[in-house]
Amino acid sequence: MTVHTRPGHLIVAVLSHSPRPHPGTPAPPARSGAHRRADPQPPHTDRTGDRIGGRSDRAESNTVHITIREALPRELDAAGALTATAYQDEALAEPTYLPRLRDAAARHAAGGAWQLVAVDADGTVVGAAVYTVAGSAFADIARDSEAELRMLATAKTARGRGIGQALVQHCLHRARAEGRAALVLSTKPEMAAAQRLYARLGFERIPERDWEYAPGKALLTFRLALPGPPSLPGRD
Repeated sequence: MTVHTRPGHLIVAVLSHSPRPHPGTPAPPARSGAHRRADPQPPHTDRTGDRIGGRSDRAESNTVHITIREALPRELDAAGALTATAYQDEALAEPTYLPRLRDAAARHAAGGAWQLVAVDADGTVVGAAVYTVAGSAFADIARDSEAELRMLATAKTARGRGIGQALVQHCLHRARAEGRAALVLSTKPEMAAAQRLYARLGFERIPERDWEYAPGKALLTFRLALPGPPSLPGRD
């Protein structure tokens, strides 16, 4: 995975691990579309997909370019539908919570919350996540100058490409740039694959902040400290 940045964007070049017959063939399914495990990082490519080293031309043809940024107004419905579908398909959310997952427009309009999307070269939304900060109505556990990652999901047809990991890394990059103290998140105990991803990226468990969203429904919390400047720019 190669990451390039420009203001407000993260451009990711991802090499798939097994060549597909043609671009329309879906990627193999992963264990979970919500807080899913990303594949190990493949050799580097540049922004145009040209190989820098270590792979054949056959592998180069499977490079997938993903742009991660804040959702455009026309993309909010797709982002909400993708998120709700991913959680519903993996039985990760109760039916009563699905409307909230689907309403990307509401969270993107809220103060201190931003709906992020991963968009492929055709302009299709293939991943989504919410970046929020302490004090927002959409922040569950962020406090003081912390940022929080929520509602991470990948489209079923785009799994196995590292998109989930790229979304997490985008949030880390943004939090560092804003001088946030840390990025925090909550995940269900059964999401073992997601927890391995978070640990690999440097997150640490903070069990003293674990919480229940309903009686008997526990969530585990993770935190990655982010040293940076103390100033916190406001939202554009």
